Amino acid sequence: MGDEVYGGTKSMALSQLQSKSPTSHHRQILQLVDRLERPCLHAFNLGFKHPHTGENLRFSQMPPTDFAEALDQLRDIGTKKVT
Repeated sequence: MGDEVYGGTKSMALSQLQSKSPTSHHRQILQLVDRLERPCLHAFNLGFKHPHTGENLRFSQMPPTDFAEALDQLRDIGTKKVT
């Protein structure tokens, strides 16, 4: 989300998120997206075969704090009941 190299501008993220949520949540989504200071993409697990040795490599990394907080907020918005 928000990676302009791949066409994922903040405007696009905002549009996609708001189109899938009730109008009552749009302001909260706007605030969340506005706070993003970098692209939000994370792979918890990543694995591949080394191109020279053939060794199977696997890496695991918890998401950075800002990413985890944004994801938690999106999950909260997604589970709120519309009133």
